Amino acid sequence: MSQPALSLHPHPETIPRWKPPLAPNQLRSVLSKMSRWQPIDLDAVYDDLDQVLGEQRPTATALDAVSDRLRDTLQHLSNVAGADPVFSPSPATAALVQHGNELRGEETPSEYRQALGLSRRIALTTSDLIDRLIEERHIKDDDQT
Repeated sequence: MSQPALSLHPHPETIPRWKPPLAPNQLRSVLSKMSRWQPIDLDAVYDDLDQVLGEQRPTATALDAVSDRLRDTLQHLSNVAGADPVFSPSPATAALVQHGNELRGEETPSEYRQALGLSRRIALTTSDLIDRLIEERHIKDDDQT
C-alpha cells in the first residue's frame, strides 16, 4: 500500500513551475565570470603600493610588473564601486573611478622617471579608492576588524 506524497503546500497543483531568471547562455556567462572571479588581496595591493610609493625606487623591470598589477587592481576596484545597481557610487567615489579610468588609459612612457610618475599617480588613486570603498563598506579591510 503506497502512501500519497507529503506536501507542505495545501494545493501543490497550483504552484507555478520554476523558471530560471536568465536564458541558458546568459547563465553560462554568469557562471564563467564567477569562476574567474578573484577577491582583492589587500595585503598584496598594499605591498604594490609600498613598492611604488615607498622610499626605494623599483627597478625598471619591477616597475613594469607592479604597474600592470596596479592597473588591474584599479580596474577591479572600479568594478566594485559600480557593482551595486541600487546604490550608485558617491560623487567622490565616482570621481576617483573616472580619474582611475583616465590614468589606466594613459600609455606607459618609455622613460623610467615618467613611467614612475604615472605609476605613482595610479598608486595614489588606487590607495584613495581603497580608502573610499572601505569607508563606504563596499570592501572590508581585515586589519580594521
